[in-house]
Amino acid sequence: GIIGAGYVTAEYHCPAIEALPPLNLEWIADVDYQSAKEKTKLFSGRPLKVGSPSDLPSCDVAILATPVTHRKDYIRELGNRGTPVLSEKPFAISLSEHNSLTDAADMIAVNYLRTYFSPIQQLRELFNFGLEDSIESIHIRRGWIGGSTRFSSGLYRTNPEAGGVLMERGCHTLSQIVHLLQNHSLSVKSARIAKIDEIDAEFQITITAENKHHTFEIVYEHS
Repeated sequence: GIIGAGYVTAEYHCPAIEALPPLNLEWIADVDYQSAKEKTKLFSGRPLKVGSPSDLPSCDVAILATPVTHRKDYIRELGNRGTPVLSEKPFAISLSEHNSLTDAADMIAVNYLRTYFSPIQQLRELFNFGLEDSIESIHIRRGWIGGSTRFSSGLYRTNPEAGGVLMERGCHTLSQIVHLLQNHSLSVKSARIAKIDEIDAEFQITITAENKHHTFEIVYEHS
């Protein structure tokens, strides 16, 4: 079953399920029944209007594709049922929330799919052969030029509680850094965050990567 009938469900989760023949999509649930109905017409399963997590029917695996601010109760309900959960990123907006949610369910995975992209996998192989020990520094710059430089009121990332650019988009790159540098301890040396109406519009973060062989810095910019 899929909880949340938004863009990510239609563009990623439903096509992925249909591409894997052993899987069967039973239902798509959302607080907006019409949205759920539209997605099931395009793909499969039955639409459900959900008012409370306890309303959800049973399933073998639940995909949680709701905004980050609307996941706690679903994870606790699914955890009580013993249902494995694939959660959309970002998983939580604080360390304390992260810990409380991982304690609430035994089987949780988070959709940091970009760690499986071919360039990242190839870099990981190179790092396994010792390339990481010759790194002097890493500079990462990300941005978006898909539209005008303004916030869209229709995106949940414009809610300050949802974390803004760093939480919504930057977490992908941070997950790649952690994945690649598994043999290093990572710490934040400095962070500069510029905000517009309480939303982090751009940031520059300097991360120190260290192991017993050497230390180097990663500068990560996003706007």
